[in-house]
Amino acid sequence: MGGDLRRDAEAIFDASIEAVLPRKLVERSLKRSGNELTVLGSGVTVKLKKNVYIYAFGKAVLGMVTAVDGLCHDHIVHGVASVPEGMVQTLRNKLPHLVPPDTCLVEIIQGAENNMPDASAHRAARRIMEGAQRTAQDDIVIILVSGGGSALLPLPADGLTLQDVRDTTMACARQGASINELNTIRKHLSAVQGGQLAAAVYPASAITLVLSDVVGDPLDVIASGPTVPDPTSFHDCKCILKRLGLTAATLPARVVQHIAAGVAGRVPDTPTGEHVAFQTRPPRVHTTQLVGTNAIALHAARCEAEARGYTVIPWGSAVEMEARAFAKLFAAKLHTLRSSQEQHRICLLGGGETTCVVSGTGRGGRNQEIALQAALCLPPSSRDSMLILSGGTDGQDGPTDAAGGIGHGGLADLCASHGLCATEYLKVAVPPLCAAITLPILPCLLQSSHGTRYSLLSPALPQTQNNDSYALLDKVGLHLRTGLTGTNVMDVFIGLSVP
Repeated sequence: MGGDLRRDAEAIFDASIEAVLPRKLVERSLKRSGNELTVLGSGVTVKLKKNVYIYAFGKAVLGMVTAVDGLCHDHIVHGVASVPEGMVQTLRNKLPHLVPPDTCLVEIIQGAENNMPDASAHRAARRIMEGAQRTAQDDIVIILVSGGGSALLPLPADGLTLQDVRDTTMACARQGASINELNTIRKHLSAVQGGQLAAAVYPASAITLVLSDVVGDPLDVIASGPTVPDPTSFHDCKCILKRLGLTAATLPARVVQHIAAGVAGRVPDTPTGEHVAFQTRPPRVHTTQLVGTNAIALHAARCEAEARGYTVIPWGSAVEMEARAFAKLFAAKLHTLRSSQEQHRICLLGGGETTCVVSGTGRGGRNQEIALQAALCLPPSSRDSMLILSGGTDGQDGPTDAAGGIGHGGLADLCASHGLCATEYLKVAVPPLCAAITLPILPCLLQSSHGTRYSLLSPALPQTQNNDSYALLDKVGLHLRTGLTGTNVMDVFIGLSVP
């Protein structure tokens, strides 16, 4: 693989991250004039009178807290931010301008190691909920939300334990649940998500700023929608568990009982749009603003690619399908473009979030799975002329220390030189619809791919073998490593082809 090609791909990826760093996004969304704070684009203005509370949760909120503190420091009374374990030190070493100063009154609690709810995140969630419940009518609560917020705001509903929630989340994830499905389950096992934080804040004014890590940017799904009405129900949870093949035999007994009680109406469902907490009745305000998206990241990536001499072919920012099925589609499209435009420098650019069914005891993540599968679909002769990079903008792909992976057509030969067989690290059954898609027919399927929202989610089949993309990419030096980035707007997919 040509070093220049890899450097170009990594620079394009870095540009996408730079565009969605949270501090600059917040500074574009809020404006202070004297003792008034305006939420740009919403028409909402509130009076500052030492009445500001900040509650934040997610992989990207540290920089958001820093921005709000810079605007409102003299009016902040209290705050709590729940961020990933290790985030403060990582950003202090790499991006110190995203870390709040020592004078900031927001308490930073780190937890949810490897994207899983833990005792530290639970303590942060409890502190946030208790603080929200203490606010009064004249107070202003600024709530900062980003991807990863679900795991960083784990406050189980009455009768459930944190372990119940963790076990259920893991069971759903291993069966290939989409992020929408995971968040529907989480909301109904929670005392704070699914609009319940907004209900706790009432009657104080609430301003929520959101960075999206979900395809289509649905506010009720991002971080499980703690400050917006919830359109899902306990009945939806029941249907999701059935689709995933999860039963009372494979789920915690308390979770099964809780969902059954919700379906029967014995446990209140999450608040809908009719709830008073979602109404704006001056002087009280309630507003939720989307400030960062995958589309913004892709625009910056496109600009960087064009500056490096590439003709950019947009795939769109709505990829939502099984990881290996997408990898085959993406590799086939790149190969088709190369065949028709051999003399051009091509950059195929897309974004979104795939799903990855985990089997056995291997390690990896959806982006590493994409890189490995895509590499096996590219012709060996393209080793120095074609490359595919798949990376998570948060810098963490699954429960690993890699952001993603890089694949090229020479991967199989490279593996052989290390005594490895690449296909042995992808031994996991693919849902029937995905398995039916083979490369010879892909070009005709891809003619209308640009801007299309793909969804090929199918029930997982029984698994018996490992998929272990992390181990293989580590051995051959094809990991994408950025460290935690301080932001999170899903994944970016880059395919490069040069003459």
